[in-house]
Amino acid sequence: MKFKFLKSLFYFLCLALGVVTGIMALMLVERLTAKPAAIEAGVFDPYESVWKNPKNTAALSLNFSPYFSPGSSAESDSPLSEATLRAALDAVRPFADTIRTFTVSGEMAKLYAINRESYGMRVIAGAWIGASYTGEQVRAELAQLAELANNGLIDMAIVGSEGLLRGDYTEDDLIKWFNDLRGMLKKDVPVGTSDSAAALLGSGKVLAASDVLLFTYYPWFQNVPVDRATEDFKGMYARIRDAAGQDKQIICSESGWKFEGEGMGNIQPDPDDAARYLSEMYAFSREANLEIIFFEAFEEPWKGGDSGWGLLDTGLEPRPAVKGMLDWIATLR
Repeated sequence: MKFKFLKSLFYFLCLALGVVTGIMALMLVERLTAKPAAIEAGVFDPYESVWKNPKNTAALSLNFSPYFSPGSSAESDSPLSEATLRAALDAVRPFADTIRTFTVSGEMAKLYAINRESYGMRVIAGAWIGASYTGEQVRAELAQLAELANNGLIDMAIVGSEGLLRGDYTEDDLIKWFNDLRGMLKKDVPVGTSDSAAALLGSGKVLAASDVLLFTYYPWFQNVPVDRATEDFKGMYARIRDAAGQDKQIICSESGWKFEGEGMGNIQPDPDDAARYLSEMYAFSREANLEIIFFEAFEEPWKGGDSGWGLLDTGLEPRPAVKGMLDWIATLR
């Protein structure tokens, strides 16, 4: 009798084990073949790993144009030595993790490999498209941008900078260049342009054709005093958000306040005002989880009256008004 009971128990346990094993195997198959929930919901973002989340990241994003040495000029493509590029990267790395550039050709072409090999900063790279560029020049700039992307040296590929605002090219030109660039890419990186908020709000076609929307906005140029500047920016961002829709990634690619130089209407440069704007906008960036690329990393004397924006002076030292904040951000990284 005892033997029959044990035999029945053994058969039962084997059957139960088989059922459990079968269920586990079925669950594993379903897990391996199931689509991610985001895809099922239609909101899967292939570039999710590229985007920055300021609410979780203390480091700044900066516009990076290393023509800080007297006599050096981006317009004339002045020589940029490896030592100069490394000094510029060394200067911002303590408090920044992202740089945005305005060109990928000429002397600036040296930057990208140096950064990836020695610094690893996230790079939003721009192909400069001038008003007088020939078709051949445009293709060469796009090809250089694609090569950097294909070699894993940049994280976003941006075509042009405020060209719609200046009237340097048309919406259709820009969309064609997006498509030309995508045809050259072997790696899937986000493609878009950087232009003024007003220009992008007036160009639904460009918004739709972009993988990422990069807008520039300066309350300074709207003659808004610093005590109302952040609220003014928030209002423009809300308009951009409404126009872009909830699924479009948005980045403010330029915003800042002048420390010195020429004024704008009733607004005059002031280091304390510049520091206040940086502080308030940094706080808003983290609160809203909006990446803001501050203009700009370095003082650039070659710009003449339009200089005075740099967080660092020509000696690559933080301006006194923002040194405390930059040092504080460095401790949060």
